[in-house]
Amino acid sequence: MLVEMTSMKWIDRRAKEVFAAPWPLAKIALVGASPVDEVIASFYTARHTPTCPTRFFTSVDKDMTWLTQE
Repeated sequence: MLVEMTSMKWIDRRAKEVFAAPWPLAKIALVGASPVDEVIASFYTARHTPTCPTRFFTSVDKDMTWLTQE
């Protein structure tokens, strides 16, 4: 799953619940453009402990390469 979070300012409670729910995913790539995006991604992964590999990227090209690797 690719989550583009560039310029995200806030997320409502229901969206947080949905993103924190277990999903049958192989990988999650979080894409952002700023250090704030990276802090939000780090907080998410620390708080919710994803069940699949999850990484933060600043480039869609790099995250797509990672997502499509076996």
